[in-house]
Amino acid sequence: MGRPFKEEIAHLPISIEWASGLDVAALKRAVESAAGHNLLIVGSGGSSTAAAFMATLHERRFGDVSKSLTPLEYTLSAAALKNSFSVMLSAEGKNKDILAAASLLAEEGLKGIALTLTKTNPLATQSACNGSPTTFSFDMPWIKDGYLATNSLIAMMVLIARAYALDDPRLKADLQLLDATWLQQRQRSYAESAIWRQFVANQPVIVLYGEHGKATAIDIESKMAESALAFCQPVDYRQFAHGRHLQLGASGAAPLVLALISPLDATLAEATLGLFPETIVVHKLILPSDPVLAEIVGVIEAILLTDAVAIGRRVDPGRPDVPRFGREIHALDFTNLKEPRTKRVPAILRRKLPWIQRASDIPLSLFQSSRQFIQDLEAAKFKGLVCDFDGTYCDTNRRYEGLDSSLIPHIERLLSAGIVIGFATGRGDSLQTDLREKISERYWPRILIGYYSGSNIQTLDQNFVPPEPDERFAALKQWLRSVGFVTNEKALRANAGQLGLGCESAQIKAHALSAIHHWLGVAQLHGWRAYASGHSIDVITEHAGKVKVVGAVAQLAACDAQLEILRIGDSGQFDGNDFELLNTGFGLSVASTSPLPDVGWNLLPTGKSNSAGTLHYLAALEVDSGSAKFNSGFFKEIQSELDGY
Repeated sequence: MGRPFKEEIAHLPISIEWASGLDVAALKRAVESAAGHNLLIVGSGGSSTAAAFMATLHERRFGDVSKSLTPLEYTLSAAALKNSFSVMLSAEGKNKDILAAASLLAEEGLKGIALTLTKTNPLATQSACNGSPTTFSFDMPWIKDGYLATNSLIAMMVLIARAYALDDPRLKADLQLLDATWLQQRQRSYAESAIWRQFVANQPVIVLYGEHGKATAIDIESKMAESALAFCQPVDYRQFAHGRHLQLGASGAAPLVLALISPLDATLAEATLGLFPETIVVHKLILPSDPVLAEIVGVIEAILLTDAVAIGRRVDPGRPDVPRFGREIHALDFTNLKEPRTKRVPAILRRKLPWIQRASDIPLSLFQSSRQFIQDLEAAKFKGLVCDFDGTYCDTNRRYEGLDSSLIPHIERLLSAGIVIGFATGRGDSLQTDLREKISERYWPRILIGYYSGSNIQTLDQNFVPPEPDERFAALKQWLRSVGFVTNEKALRANAGQLGLGCESAQIKAHALSAIHHWLGVAQLHGWRAYASGHSIDVITEHAGKVKVVGAVAQLAACDAQLEILRIGDSGQFDGNDFELLNTGFGLSVASTSPLPDVGWNLLPTGKSNSAGTLHYLAALEVDSGSAKFNSGFFKEIQSELDGY
């Protein structure tokens, strides 16, 4: 089933070194985008340990409530997931449970990411097809783990730790200490101790932990149970005090106690252990004081402990004899075994009113409006296309990678048919550079870019000239500093008619947006607006706006701006930076919408979003005589969903 467990253990320092040297900048940005949300981390088997570790780090780093869930727990919590950010953890990205959880995330239109240690796997493929969750994949350069999670688990924990690290150089220095020499010393320590002999009797084991060590306790229970070596009960010191201590005096085999102790909870631990009966065998495992290092070291200790116990049992936990019934249980697809959900509101209608769960609560007028919008869209022919970029032509968590390559053939297909395409973006010349690298030069004159939210509009073949920022932004910038919303000057950027404010979390963004609305009301600046995007706030003057790009495209294409231009964006909600763009004409969203019934619908199939949603729209456009329209298959798919309402 795998390599001998000894070989896997010997490879651990190499795995740590590998994970310590990877570029995690994109993963770190994705983690930061989760700040301000309830974080739900999903993992099974060994990944459940990494999930508990990540939940602890997120709470320490951002102060947001976080918890780890199994895939089944996650899928049973669908109604409570609306305000969450989800993370799917899976080394190989192929077990049915994690795929089911990721499918639910996409179906519900939730925010989230996935982390895998193979670049080609079913989870990454499924997520790319749906557009969610954004998958961060690293190709581990070693043969996969045996039966128990070892190298993949430690590598994943190191990657997660680095994504949250405030002091990366210190973390790297600490990880360098976990080398082959250190590992061999720990192995000798286990070989010389009697701890494995205490497990031979097959007595129950209580694993106690305090402020540090929760992930370690979870992993010890996981490894002992998965290799059938012992029954373990992980519990913190004070929960143990509520009745569980009676096990120490019960008749029969007394439990063995494994006490995880860090400097922060040593006093509590020693006070608790000092009251134990003398007959109770206690093994103390001292953890480092640093919370990140404590869990990584603790999980390595769990691996070494498992090895020590397995030696006593004369078994190899990396290559167990799994009976047929065990393989069959693992292979079950629980999505086919759960009770079916009650009839739900069609996704097309639910996206307009996401807080409504029962079909009976949807206003009949909204259903009628959807029919009318779809009917008008079916008759429409487009000579121009105006789109947002971040979150629409590239996923927000991958915005530094630029235009999604899967969209290029469809963009060039429309351009070659004479369609004019406009990008309404908060970006500057970075978008020009990206598009010039990826789209054939012969199409550049038919591509318009509305830089800085439409405050500077040029064709792609025109060289970008950095505009001067509106001098009136100076007063707003000073006010934002004075009230404490600016702690990093790099997060505040003024260009032409747009002022961008980067925010560390969704919570800060919500407060800052409300504050800016207040300031605009007091300042009485006619025509100024403020909107939110995935990672920032954009304040725009009366001289800017994404709708201005629609007018420019209409002029270049010689067409009607309301009837002959298709608009696509991802933030169509009232405070979203695509609200104005999608609020008139034929506007389609690939993510959020406003509840307004006549405009800005999201007509994507369940589970599609962001750049994958844009791909679905573009692929459904057929061109003829210089115009484009949606094909019949696009509307049949929509009709099949609404017919059930």
